[in-house]
Amino acid sequence: MKASLILLALATGALAVPAQPPITAVPTAEQTKHRDRTAPTPGNVESTVTLHDGTHWTLVPSGAVVHLPAGLRSLVGAKAVGQLLTWAEFLEKNRSWITPAVVTFEEAAGTHTLPTKHIKLWSKQDKMIVAVHQGGPTSVRLPEDNRSLAQR
Repeated sequence: MKASLILLALATGALAVPAQPPITAVPTAEQTKHRDRTAPTPGNVESTVTLHDGTHWTLVPSGAVVHLPAGLRSLVGAKAVGQLLTWAEFLEKNRSWITPAVVTFEEAAGTHTLPTKHIKLWSKQDKMIVAVHQGGPTSVRLPEDNRSLAQR
């Protein structure tokens, strides 16, 4: 009985695999037109910020640093010197001056701004606050009246 159903499905095309578009090295004009231009692409360092401690460095998305005390400004955006580390490795080595702040998906996506009460609390910290979602740094949208607090 099963064999008959399988043969019937194959004969009618019910189990047919849809044709895949050809793989091309260069995107077609149609693919380029529909691509989301706001999504970061691998190697797009223009949308990142360098954090360094003098020996190690890492990259975080622009807008991920939500609070930057004046005493730590020299550690952001300078020339990358030393060994490149992943975010997790860099955070582990520099917990004394970096604190991650977990944000929601909506805040990471930019559909919601960060709560003002969090920003006011962070402004009293002497550590750099970096927004993270699911363990990795992410850019967020700050309320208009609090953009100067981050000094991004």
